[in-house]
Amino acid sequence: MLFADRGEDADLGRRLACRSRLSVVTDVVEIAADGVRRRQPGAGFSLRDRAQLLLLARGVAEAKLPFVGKGERLETAALPAVSEQVQDLGSAASPASELALEEADLIVSAGNGVSNVPGFLALAEALGAAVGASRVAVDDGRFTRDKQVGATGKTVQASAYIALGISGAVQHLQGIKSCRHVIAVNLDAAAPMIKRADLSIIDDCQSFISAFEQLVRRERKEKQV
Repeated sequence: MLFADRGEDADLGRRLACRSRLSVVTDVVEIAADGVRRRQPGAGFSLRDRAQLLLLARGVAEAKLPFVGKGERLETAALPAVSEQVQDLGSAASPASELALEEADLIVSAGNGVSNVPGFLALAEALGAAVGASRVAVDDGRFTRDKQVGATGKTVQASAYIALGISGAVQHLQGIKSCRHVIAVNLDAAAPMIKRADLSIIDDCQSFISAFEQLVRRERKEKQV
C-alpha cells in the first residue's frame, strides 16, 4: 500500500500501520526489483527491503489520476478489443407497475375504498403508472409491503400522484409531501386527502376506475389510428 509521507494526510499511513501492525518504510523514492530506495537524512539514498506499507517522498509520483509513477515506464499490455468482451443482449421494457415507487413519475395508489384490485391494476397498466397503496390496503393483503406509501412505507416524489379511495392519514400524507400534483378520488368530501389534493373528485372509486380506464384506452387507440 502506498501513502504520502508529507502533506495534509501525512499521518494517515502511519496511523493505519500502527493500527494494523504493518511494516513501514518512509521517504521512499523508488520501488526497485531488489527492494525500495529511500532518502537518507542529510544526503544519499539507502536500499531497504520492501514493506507492507510504503510512505512516498514528496514529488515521487503524480497525485492526479490515473496514477503514473516517476520511474521507468513499461510497455502497455495489449488488451482485447471491447467487442470481444461485451455482448449486446438488447433491451426490454419493464411494466410501469414494477417500477420502484421512489423512481416513478406517475403513481396510482389504492386505499381502503378500492375493492376491485384487478380493475385498479388494469387502470395503472393503461396509464403506464407505478402502483402504490395505503397501509390499510397493504395490511389486509390486497398489496405487497413494497407498495406501501407513507411514513412507514415509501416516500415518493412523483410529478402526479392519483389517490383512489385513500382518506389521507397523517403518515400517508408525509409520504407524498414532495409530489408535485395530487389528484384524489373519494366519496368523503371532508377527507384529509381531498384537502391536500390539487384536484379532487367526489365519486365512488370503483365506478371512476372503470370509466377512467375505458377513457384512457379509447384515447390511446384513437391516437394509434
